[in-house]
Amino acid sequence: MFVVTGATSNTGNAVANSLLDRGAPVRVIGRSLERLQPLVTRGAEPVIAEPSDGAALARAFDGATAVYAMLQPGVDPASSDFPAYQRAVIDAITSALAGTRVRRAVALSGWGANYEKVSNPLEGLRVLEARLRGIDRLRTLVLRPGWFMENALAFIRDIARTGAALGQLRGDLALPMIATADIGAVAADALVRGEFGEHGQRELEGPEPLSLDRAAAIVGELTGRPDARYSRISAEEARSRLLSSGFSAHMADAVVQMTDDVNQGRIRMVQPREARIITPTHFRSFAEAVLGKPAAAGGAAS
Repeated sequence: MFVVTGATSNTGNAVANSLLDRGAPVRVIGRSLERLQPLVTRGAEPVIAEPSDGAALARAFDGATAVYAMLQPGVDPASSDFPAYQRAVIDAITSALAGTRVRRAVALSGWGANYEKVSNPLEGLRVLEARLRGIDRLRTLVLRPGWFMENALAFIRDIARTGAALGQLRGDLALPMIATADIGAVAADALVRGEFGEHGQRELEGPEPLSLDRAAAIVGELTGRPDARYSRISAEEARSRLLSSGFSAHMADAVVQMTDDVNQGRIRMVQPREARIITPTHFRSFAEAVLGKPAAAGGAAS
């Protein structure tokens, strides 16, 4: 039995579906049976639990061959103390793993964990990694993917609608973009194969780094907007936009700081490219899927 935490998240759902594609027995954990239902229909066993409910997680992990562990959600716009929430989730996951006979776990981290002074909301990733390393007899593979292509959903739709998109990230910065479906496939493969040591870390990224300037041009090509453009806004404007959309000051400050860490190169990939796991989905293919356009024959490259 393979247990997937956060099974309604982008990566958790991808892990669960990839395991089900292989015919593996899967137990999926989520807050809502309704949102888990597509996986249940495919044969998964549902467990309804809060991410911070250690007792429920321990019951869900009981008898598992391996567990996919992740912090969720990645951001809580209304939170006034997100680190406290993350600590509660980390406590629940690690206490449940320590109290059961699970021997293997694949944990979702991120490229933000490469920066030792990373702040909220990504500091929880480093804490989770450290706590997992401290569990006797648990072998853990930590996956540190780069910048999720799903972060560009609004970006793609804005350009399709208006020909322009705004954001705090530098437009010329080559981002290690990756599709979450590819992360899920990598994690599922690792769970099934179990071919990793006591505690390992692997960075993941897609076929090529891509800047938002270039991504805007690609979406423009797909939508018939040759003048499509991405414009960078200041940290102050980004914070104001977050606040106006319902973010607490605590979370707005955290997101602005995280983005600045990326802009300044403090958050970056650190393993040699040949040591990373390179996944297959190109940004062009991802954008085509978002826009509902058929992929061009032989035209995956960006």
